[in-house]
Amino acid sequence: MTTGPRQSSRLAVAAHVLSLVGGFVVLLVSNRDQWFFGDEWDFLAHRGVLRADYSIWAPHTQHWSTGPILIYRALYSKYGLHTYVPYAVVLIVAHLAVAHFLWRLLRQAGVDLPVASALAAVYAILGAGYENLLWAFQIGFIGSVAFGMAALLLVNHDGRWRARDVSAWFVSIAGLMFSGLSVTTVFIAGLTVLMRRGVRQAALTVAVPGLVYLVWFSLIGNENLGSDPRTVYDVYRYPTYIWTGLRFAVEQMVGFPGAGAAIVLGLGAYLLHRGGRSSGPAAPAFACALGALALFLIIAAGRAELGVEQSETSRYTYVVIALALPAMGLALGELAGQGDRAAVPWPAAPTSALGGNDGRPRRVPDGRATPGRRTVVCVILLMVGVHNVGLLAEESRIEKHLEQRIKARILAAAQLINSPAVILGGNPEPQYSPDIVVEDLRRMHRDGKLPAPTRITPDDRMAVAQVLQYATSPTPLATPFAPTPVDGVVGASAEADVAAGCIRLFPTGPVVELHLAGGEPISVRVRTDVSADLNGYLRIFTPTVLTSDPHVDKIRAGVPLYVNVTAVVDQVVLRVPPSGTTEVCGIR
Repeated sequence: MTTGPRQSSRLAVAAHVLSLVGGFVVLLVSNRDQWFFGDEWDFLAHRGVLRADYSIWAPHTQHWSTGPILIYRALYSKYGLHTYVPYAVVLIVAHLAVAHFLWRLLRQAGVDLPVASALAAVYAILGAGYENLLWAFQIGFIGSVAFGMAALLLVNHDGRWRARDVSAWFVSIAGLMFSGLSVTTVFIAGLTVLMRRGVRQAALTVAVPGLVYLVWFSLIGNENLGSDPRTVYDVYRYPTYIWTGLRFAVEQMVGFPGAGAAIVLGLGAYLLHRGGRSSGPAAPAFACALGALALFLIIAAGRAELGVEQSETSRYTYVVIALALPAMGLALGELAGQGDRAAVPWPAAPTSALGGNDGRPRRVPDGRATPGRRTVVCVILLMVGVHNVGLLAEESRIEKHLEQRIKARILAAAQLINSPAVILGGNPEPQYSPDIVVEDLRRMHRDGKLPAPTRITPDDRMAVAQVLQYATSPTPLATPFAPTPVDGVVGASAEADVAAGCIRLFPTGPVVELHLAGGEPISVRVRTDVSADLNGYLRIFTPTVLTSDPHVDKIRAGVPLYVNVTAVVDQVVLRVPPSGTTEVCGIR
């Protein structure tokens, strides 16, 4: 007959497995309408093993990203851009591996099994870290965390150096090839070994991964190293930056306003009070907590001058919660009434920085909690989980709206680029996807990597025309064009010079516009008496009036500038400076 504690343990393990399966389903549904944008285009369009613009070893925004690049290249070769699902699946599997490794670390530390399973379940659907869960590009960060946690599981033992420590070298090196976050996780692994086995084995733990990283950095990793000047005054921002990041991450996770500060301070006090456990199986909890401080110190060194709000980015929240979870597990286990065994000597271990083996008896968690208090803790974690699912759903909806619009515009651009239209610009979606250019889309279309265009609206086509078929230049349009008819003038009196094909505008109001009839290529020369902004708009009249966002250019006083337009629209609107005189030539 199954005993009560054994049956409870089996149920907790089953709950953990179900939380991973459920998390996979929730995250897959959340990602089903996402698409490619931003940094992904660097991996998709400019990286490769052969004949690529950049090597797979070259850093991406200072991160060693060989792992994510190879994953993207393999998926692109198989699926192209026809579906985002395979890219999302790799991300989700890596994330759930992190959740499982955290559960294993909690179990190694002796945390009550139901509490460990509940915490891992919350992490599996961590809406507070939505950026890492809704953007496949973040496989870099998640991969680093996954390999880092796997290395921790390998090195978290006492006694002599073993084969598993050698395995941890290779795991750590793999993590370093995913992002710079792995510098912190290697530090955490070394700190864990320092606490459990002393300085010599700790140095050995970090030596090989550290050497590999330094070789990469010296040969190629320093190529994109920032050269922004740093001053001693930047250092004064670091404490605020670090505190804000830690507090905000926890507060976002739990969903209770003001709780972040109390929980961070409470965890810090708890770890100091339980420092004696740092030389045993719970060492990763202490090492990860120090690692969270180290992580934000590194981030602050590069980003503090951009503002404290940078520390509140959800991708950092994801990592901070992963590093805080082992300590949370220890504390919640005690809150759940997890009992102690009789006082026994702690397993032999060398003296460590946070509490060594002094031979005195220690009280060790027995892995069981008081049922009533355990229930309260699990109910609180259930509420936290529901909060995170809500965050994930809301952010998924927002990201879907943005990325489907990006998809429509990039596919509209691909259609336009592969038509007889004259293309003037080079970036079809400059705001959210600056790494993709016209030649990239031509190549992707030629190779059959693009999906069929769907849900493309007139607004999408107008936005694409604005960036690909409207340009300013010191020279006129190369393609044949005729003088452009004037459709009207707003906010100015006009003086036409028919023989010269020019019109002069004298402002009479705060908004001065010259309306030119579209339908044919346009190339007009603009000269002003003042230096100011020159705004250009494309406009169509059917079925309703639709005006593009402005194309803003700087025009210098007395220096002619050509406005070239090849888009087939009903009207081109030039909004000129509301002071001085503006002359536009090439009209009739």
